[in-house]
Amino acid sequence: MICSTAEEALSSSIVFEARLPTQWGQAAAQPNVPLDSLTIPSADVIGPRPAPAAWLQAVERRIRNSVLPLGREHENDGRWLRSEIATAATAFFEMVSDVLPGEPHIYSSLSGDLIAEFTGPRGVMNAVISSKLFLALAVVDDEAPEETKIDLAAANPTTIRDTLRAITERLRDREHGREMGT
Repeated sequence: MICSTAEEALSSSIVFEARLPTQWGQAAAQPNVPLDSLTIPSADVIGPRPAPAAWLQAVERRIRNSVLPLGREHENDGRWLRSEIATAATAFFEMVSDVLPGEPHIYSSLSGDLIAEFTGPRGVMNAVISSKLFLALAVVDDEAPEETKIDLAAANPTTIRDTLRAITERLRDREHGREMGT
């Protein structure tokens, strides 16, 4: 959809993530500013985001409801996630939900990290998500477990997505290609 004013652009249904210069924020407050008078450097446009998995909102809700209540830190017996882990896990799932093999079964470790279990037609992947690290063990076709570590603080989103895609496609794919409907 081509829009001629900032107001039309803001109401369009196409989602692009961008770090908008101040002039765009000002244009949003003034609906009849022509868009051709505004520029966004191409390096600041991140582009259309992949559609999230259908299960993402349910998982995010379960994560939010599993955050350790304030003042009960000493009581965590594995039922609760630490707040920083919940934040990191939510950001992680938002970034990669579309490349994961399906909705995870999630729970907390005794230290408050998030454990996520995924199942695909050809195997399983168990992962630990901490505030800075993603650690996964995947077993495909009953072979030896394959360990993957991703430093979430150092890796960029493309690297994280590509690394996970390589694992999860093996969990989903059949001998002659992808299973229909996945």
